[in-house]
Amino acid sequence: MVLNRRVLWLSPVAEVGGVSRHIIDAASQGIPGWNIEVAAPAGPLLDTLSEAGVPVHPVASAPGSGIRASVASVRALLARENFALLHSHLAYADLVALLAAGRTPIVSTEHGIAADARLYNASAVTAQAKRLVHRLRVARTSRVIAVSESTAQQVARQWGGRKKIRVVLNGVDPLVPEPKPQAGLRFLSLSRLSHEKRIDKLLEAFALVHKRHPEATLTVAGDGPLRAQLESKARELGVAEAVSFPGTVVAADAYRTHDVVVQLSAWENLSYTLLDAVKNNKGIVSTPVGGNGEIVRAASLVEAEDTNQVARVMLTQALETEARTPAAAWDWSVSDMCMGVARIYEEVSDEF
Repeated sequence: MVLNRRVLWLSPVAEVGGVSRHIIDAASQGIPGWNIEVAAPAGPLLDTLSEAGVPVHPVASAPGSGIRASVASVRALLARENFALLHSHLAYADLVALLAAGRTPIVSTEHGIAADARLYNASAVTAQAKRLVHRLRVARTSRVIAVSESTAQQVARQWGGRKKIRVVLNGVDPLVPEPKPQAGLRFLSLSRLSHEKRIDKLLEAFALVHKRHPEATLTVAGDGPLRAQLESKARELGVAEAVSFPGTVVAADAYRTHDVVVQLSAWENLSYTLLDAVKNNKGIVSTPVGGNGEIVRAASLVEAEDTNQVARVMLTQALETEARTPAAAWDWSVSDMCMGVARIYEEVSDEF
């Protein structure tokens, strides 16, 4: 019988958003039978968790701190405290956990692995080097949690450890009251403004939509290195007055004021943006990559390069609400997610 039920979740990011959403949801809900504590760089993520009553530990676990300082900081925390498990999130924290854990069993959650390893790497050499590191890491890790079936397949194909992989989907609770689907031509993108999000193709497709429906609007929310380039492209396409770039926004507010979410990413694992769009009964246009097909109906899936198809599906999702993926289609809650993690913790505990 395991007496120590403390588990340390390790994150390399300080901000709220992306993977932090997963951590906040799980830590606030709680893992049945376990006490979650979260280690991350000081910042909004730990502030939010602390306000929710979750024990937090500021550590130098960000890439900017350097690997030696990060490992030393986490190792010191593990030496001071007595944790039964160390649970890492995102690649940098996975590596820090590997080097700092000592005899503490490691569980990791894989949130982001693309079928083409070059997508997130500067070169094929870098991609191959990282693949070797991940293979070594998975060999040391007790369990790898994948957030979608697609993610599980990619982890096994690229990093091995098939017998260690377990799928626990991202959980999203239903909204009360459930928003009613409404037709409209207010389009929304919620993502980092970077190459792999292919927002340039969204702008091209929107220009076709706008030509047919001049009242249509597009909000490109988020920030990133391509912002100036994308703003310039909107002007070149003649749709600058119909396209806004507000930067970071409150997602819940954005869903209330838009009709269709468009996400043409080169890869997604199990996108919270799409999950939230489903729960808000919004139209969705997305690419058939990663876990997207596990979330939305086939009618929402498009090839980003085919801007005519993208435009057609944007209009269908905007004006024909019966074509949308209904909110009830995703019935995996935050509680379900936490129960899935608890079952994996019990597996690991039984081995030690």
